[in-house]
Amino acid sequence: MSMNTLSLSNVVVGEDLQKTMDKEGFKLSGVFNMLDPVVNRLASLNPLWTFVINTSGLGTNNNRVASGFMVKLDGEELGSISLSYMGQRGKVIAICNDRIGKGRQRTDSYRTVDADKAILMAKKMFGKMNPNERISKAKDAAERVVSRESWNKLRDRTKH
Repeated sequence: MSMNTLSLSNVVVGEDLQKTMDKEGFKLSGVFNMLDPVVNRLASLNPLWTFVINTSGLGTNNNRVASGFMVKLDGEELGSISLSYMGQRGKVIAICNDRIGKGRQRTDSYRTVDADKAILMAKKMFGKMNPNERISKAKDAAERVVSRESWNKLRDRTKH
């Protein structure tokens, strides 16, 4: 018998969601049933990962349930696990991060209805960035700053 996911020490409510809960006066009664086995297993297997609940949805009997998680390790974002919708298939589990996004054209997430496949994908893809990924991310950020600055200069010139 696995433990209640919300009572695991590395599953926490995010600040923004907590503010909303306090303001609207609701509590989380659990995790969305499709996501629960995924988060429970990953949180149990990876005690150093923190699962920050950042979205909630309506469960049964008007209960609110956790429906989105940001996964972190030592303050670094590893990825997210959330509920998504896929056309005819309806609700699916979405596992998302930069590594997964690199290999996909139409979406930055891996989507499945299969909890075991979702767990495997998260285990495989969630991890701290390696030096090459850090460099690549820093380079992208620098390029964005430079192109934004040159666009601003161009705009200023056009204004005159």
